[in-house]
Amino acid sequence: MKIKYDKLVGPLVSLLVHCVVLFLAYKFIRFVIEDQNSQIEVMVMDVESVDLEEFKQELDAVEEIDTFDDNVVSDAPVEAEAPEMDQPTEVTDDFANLDVMSSFDSPIVMKGLYGGRSAGGRAAMLSKYGNKYSAKTEKSVLAALKYLKEHQNKDGSFSRNKSHKLIGVTGLALLTFLAHGETPNSDEYGATVEKAIRWLLSQQDANGSFTGNTYAHSIAVYAIAESYAMTQIPKLKPAVEKGVNVIVNGLILDKTKKVGSMRPVPGLDSESASEVTYARLEYAYKKVTRMDTSVLGWNAQALKAAKLAGSKNPKLNTAIAQVVNGLIYAQNRQTGQFRYSDANSNKAGTPAMTGVGVLCLQLLGNGKTPEVSAGLKTLQDMPVTLKDGKGKLYSYYYITQAMFHKGSSMWSKWNNKFAPVFIKAQNPDGSFTDADKHHVGKEYTTSLGALTLMVYYRNLPTFQEKAVEEEVEKVSDDVEIEII
Repeated sequence: MKIKYDKLVGPLVSLLVHCVVLFLAYKFIRFVIEDQNSQIEVMVMDVESVDLEEFKQELDAVEEIDTFDDNVVSDAPVEAEAPEMDQPTEVTDDFANLDVMSSFDSPIVMKGLYGGRSAGGRAAMLSKYGNKYSAKTEKSVLAALKYLKEHQNKDGSFSRNKSHKLIGVTGLALLTFLAHGETPNSDEYGATVEKAIRWLLSQQDANGSFTGNTYAHSIAVYAIAESYAMTQIPKLKPAVEKGVNVIVNGLILDKTKKVGSMRPVPGLDSESASEVTYARLEYAYKKVTRMDTSVLGWNAQALKAAKLAGSKNPKLNTAIAQVVNGLIYAQNRQTGQFRYSDANSNKAGTPAMTGVGVLCLQLLGNGKTPEVSAGLKTLQDMPVTLKDGKGKLYSYYYITQAMFHKGSSMWSKWNNKFAPVFIKAQNPDGSFTDADKHHVGKEYTTSLGALTLMVYYRNLPTFQEKAVEEEVEKVSDDVEIEII
């Protein structure tokens, strides 16, 4: 019997050892899993989803545009001073070897002011701010983009006017595609965007100037800065920096009595000074005999775009402060409207320039100032018309954005006025035209019309930019990548 027990000792010890090993292995594996799980946080949130497929079906189902109530539309023309552009500078750089697509392999997350430009962002913003016009305005936008694509010149530029105005119009057309979230990687419009970028880059000289004209140069910088912000194509960054440098060094600086929301410019004005520095511009940098609010407005937008693109220009913030003071200087403090020029007989101000002043102050972080409130008050009851050759798209481009960034009931009322007029005014071929005798072709007016209709998502509303950005990100269809 003792022998039998002795034979069992070995197997029993072996069994015990295996059990201990299995138990320890189980504890170790469980510990590793728990440790990994502790590092992962899963949040399930109930959010109002936007069905992109449903929105697309709604867009496709839009029938012939209804006849809208013309009682809200007046035939009174809106005065505006349109841009005049100068001859382009000599081309000194060769961008033929710019490899756009190898620099743009993956979609970029569109954040900040551009957060609404993805497919999901557009649908969300249209649903939130477009009211009953969402599907119809987007159908109009798509028709305008198709028109512009079909009318792009072979070299990538836009405008049938083969003159100095090519740079400004091409920049404006490029901004139109970018506003819709189109990049060189887009299926439908990728080649169009890429050719426009290449052509604009080819017009910039070694000193950074696209042209000696302040209108065209600033619009080109605006477009290239947005292109870089949305694509991160490395070779666009130097073009942005050189273009911005032309602007910040080309501002004409003057002193004026401090009024309203004007602030001392750091490094130039003391905190206790009764006079502050402000910027003014005319048709050429470093050469001015008067103030031109329209020119200053396009340069203000270019500086904002450069800021969003991450420009490292050491003078950028100072230049923005100078421009803000310049915009405030342009306001007639009795009427609340903004003047086109201090040499203009109409010093009371105009609706168009009031739109310029208000929007640019909003974009540059001064949307809650008394100057903006006063300007908006003068615009809220303004009629909208593009009928019978009356009304000017340049005016509505600014005023519509200003109303959008104000938000609340003021935006709702304006949306109900402008949207049906624009939808109805579009030509069958997708283009827009207006009464502006200064405009430089349908590529120019169509760009302005489409940009105005994309107000819902082109830029997040500045009055609640952070909150809306977070909401848009919930429905974003973008893929985030790291740019090294």
